[in-house]
Order: sequence, then C-alpha cells, then structure tokens
Amino acid sequence: RRFKSDPAHQLKFMLKKVEERKQIAILRKQGLSILKIAKILKVSKGLVSSECKDIPLSQEQKNNLRTNTNYGNLLARNRIQENAKKLHDEWFQQGFELAIKDENFRILCALYWGEGCKVQGTVYITNSDLKIIKYLTDWLIYNGLKEKIRFSILFHDCGKSEMEICEYWLNNLGLDISNQRKHFMLKYSNSSRKKKHPYGFCKLGVSSTKHWFIIMGGINYIS
Repeated sequence: RRFKSDPAHQLKFMLKKVEERKQIAILRKQGLSILKIAKILKVSKGLVSSECKDIPLSQEQKNNLRTNTNYGNLLARNRIQENAKKLHDEWFQQGFELAIKDENFRILCALYWGEGCKVQGTVYITNSDLKIIKYLTDWLIYNGLKEKIRFSILFHDCGKSEMEICEYWLNNLGLDISNQRKHFMLKYSNSSRKKKHPYGFCKLGVSSTKHWFIIMGGINYIS
C-alpha cells in the first residue's frame, strides 16, 4: 500500500532545495571552488557542479581557483613525501637495530653490499653462486615474501637444457614455477665461462621499498 507524502513535508523539502541552490549561486559568484562550496553547504559535489555550470567566472576568479588548486596539490604532495620519509627512516632504523643483534642479517647485508642492487625499492641480487642467491631467498621467504619473489636465469649453451637449469635453481631455492620469469641464453661467451657457470647466473629478488630500506639500515651499521 502506498502512502501519500505529507504536503507540508514536501513543501519544506522543496524550500530547502531552493535555498541550497541560492547559496550555491552566491558562493560561486564569489569565486569559491566546487569542492569548497560542497564542504560549506554539506551537499554533494555533483549537485554543486550541476548548479555552477551556467554561472560565469571572471578571469581573475579563474586564475585564483587555478592557483589555489596548484597550491593544494603541492601541499598534498608535500604531505605524501613527508609521510614516506618518516616510513623510510623507521625502516632504515629497524634494519640498523636488527643488524646489531642478528648475525645472519649482518651476513646478508654484507653480501648485499657487495652484490645487491642499490636502486631504491629494488631488492635484487644477480650471481652464479647458489649459496649467495639462497641466502637472500631464505631471508625473503622468512619475511613472508615468497609469493613476491621473481627470478630469471642467464645461461650459456653448455649442453644443459633450459628446463634442467631451471629445475636446478627451483629445487635448490625452494621456489615454485610461479616465481620464475623469462630466462635468457647468452649466445656469445668463451668456453671457460661455460664450464665455470654451467647453471648460469640467477637474478632474484622482490620489489619492496620497505625491505630495501631495512637492508640499507643494516649495511649502514656494518659499514
């Protein structure tokens, strides 16, 4: 069953909407932005936008809005940068303190200092030594990053198949096929390198700003 709306209530609602539109027009003519008008009147930005589309602004008002928008964007960027720096400093200090008490982490930092990627946010090592690669792999897995680990192999044409080489790294590192990326055969290399590195070079790591700063903090301690 349908109930008819109270006429008094309908009238009150309509008067409220008329008043809102009047206030929107007044504030817009003063040169206020759509977002600011919406906040002042506590109405939706969509409503303000639709009511303002036919209200012209002077060139000066347009310039002021543009300047205020740019300034607001600058403040937002500064806040983001400040928050990021605070986090980076916390992670760096975490790594520094971890290196003080954890010998295994100090060893990892020493290895990474010599072999690791120094690009911020990129925790990667490329090496032919299984022990070095496994040391980083075990630390990443311990920190819950196994699913994020990515590795690829650069190998020589030395009589071993790509599958055989891939299985060597997968089995010894305790990883899954989902962790691997495209592998590459090195076509031009001398025979001594082929014999010395029959399973090629493994590039392994994760993209993680947090763990990069933790390692950098540990390197700072041991250096």
